Amino acid sequence: MTIVDANFDGNLDFYYIDNRGNANYYCRFWIWDIQTESFVESYELNELSIPQFYEETKIVSAFWRDSAVSSETRYYKYIDSKLTSIRYFDIGYPFENEYGEHLHTLRVEDFIDGELVEVFNKDTLVTEEFSGEIYDEFFRWWDLNYYGE
Repeated sequence: MTIVDANFDGNLDFYYIDNRGNANYYCRFWIWDIQTESFVESYELNELSIPQFYEETKIVSAFWRDSAVSSETRYYKYIDSKLTSIRYFDIGYPFENEYGEHLHTLRVEDFIDGELVEVFNKDTLVTEEFSGEIYDEFFRWWDLNYYGE
């Protein structure tokens, strides 16, 4: 069991790992409800894979691995008391182009005017180091204060 202020309201909450796979795990979250003076299960947090909580920025992240070379990451904030995805990253499963090269589709969605909007979508050669100009451009978006050039 882990104790954390999962919804950043100043009250301590708790969670425990409920389902563990080879790469991902899911937890059951219990949030302190000040009105009922009891813990209430948070179904929206239960849906997050490998959740991380950042008290300073009041951000929650979730990471989902699909394979050794493909994954999704989401960053969330509470907006009007609702857990809201503010940025989404997708490193797509590799595919082969007509030249026999293996490529990733790298995508970013950003929270703009109340919804997630695709702001980056490029294919690039798969490299072991995730290096190259397109990867560099993609990874700039991991800074949540970056909004494109």
